[in-house]
Order: sequence, then structure tokens, then C-alpha cells
Amino acid sequence: MVYFAVLSAGVARDYFLRYRARMHETALLQAQLIQARLDALRSQLNPHFLFNTLNAVSALVERDPRGARKMIARLSDLLRYSLEGSNDAEVPLHKELDLLGEFVELMQIRFQGKLDVTMKVDEDTRNALVPNLILQPILENAMKHGVEQGSGRGAITVLARRANGDVAIVVTDSGSGDNAVPGTGVGLANTNARLKQMYGERYGVTLRPSGAGMEAEVVIPYHTT
Repeated sequence: MVYFAVLSAGVARDYFLRYRARMHETALLQAQLIQARLDALRSQLNPHFLFNTLNAVSALVERDPRGARKMIARLSDLLRYSLEGSNDAEVPLHKELDLLGEFVELMQIRFQGKLDVTMKVDEDTRNALVPNLILQPILENAMKHGVEQGSGRGAITVLARRANGDVAIVVTDSGSGDNAVPGTGVGLANTNARLKQMYGERYGVTLRPSGAGMEAEVVIPYHTT
């Protein structure tokens, strides 16, 4: 009886320690998601971003009222999602891409015809779960260093594909690349930290030169549940 009592106590202690570790990890992931939402909201509330967006909307009011209403709706949806979006740590990739599409529309207003964004997503990746709000800081970095710094038209490509049991999402810009130094930028640093915390050290964001621009590749394990 003493043996079984000691064994039961050991099992209970082990269960408690594992439970506490899981709760700690859940709390940490939740805090990182909140930080990601704050980073996204901070970007969207940037005075230059709002000024350029509202200025473009103002120019459309008389010439294209329907277009102006559409832009206001996009801005409203983006801000609402940042404030009230899902608290889930992961969302399907197609949902993340829908949000990214609204962000792209607003950025195209900001850059006034200087920005082209192409998305090429393999069908078998659309239901893959990805970290909530993971792509916006990467796309924003590509716009900042690959489009904003140039004087001509800029292009960004977003690719998503399966790769050896993982999902690889690659964002490539056509800019100079000289301004995008790996390891810099709070948004990318936070994104990399989230990925490693959620999936382990082999996953994260990799920056590398691509032609005249830069390429950011996000690799996460493929899963749908």
C-alpha cells in the first residue's frame, strides 16, 4: 500500500508539472498573439498610412463614390479585425490571405498605382493552419524596403506551397534589397520569435537576396487540426 501511495503521488506530481507547463505555454502564445495584434494595429494607425488612405478616399468621393465607400469599408474591416479578431493562435491560411488582401488594397491606394501584388497559393495549402496575423508584418517589410524606397513601380509576389511535410510561404519584392538587412525590424523579429515558440527552432523566417530585391520565407509544419 505504501508503494502504491508513493507511486500515485509521483504520477500526480508529474501530471501537475506537465499541466502547469502547458498552461504556461498557452499563456505565452496568447501574449504573443496579443502583441502581434497590437503591432498590426500600430501599423494601421500610422499617421502616414491613415493620411494617405483618407486622402485617396477623399479624391474618390465625387469621381467614384462607390470606390470611396469600398475603401472606407476595407479600412474599417482591417481595423476591426485587429481589435476584435479571433483569439485563436492559428487560423486557416485562406482566412489569413483574405485579411492580407484587404491590407493590400489599402496599400495600393497609399502607393497610388506603384504597387503590384500577386498571390500564388497551392490549393492543398489553403486549409493549413498558420499563426494568426503572421503575414502582414512580412508583407509590410517587403513594401517598406522593396517598394517605398524605389521611384518606379514595385512588385511583390506571395507564394504558398507544400514542402517536405511543411508549408512554405515566400514573399518576394522587386526592390533594391540593400535596405532589407536580415535580423532588423521589430515586426520580423516578433514574427520569428512566435514561429520558434510555436513550432520549434527549425521553423521561422529566413531573409535572403532575390535578384534586385529580397525574399522572406516562412516555414511551418503542415497541419489542419
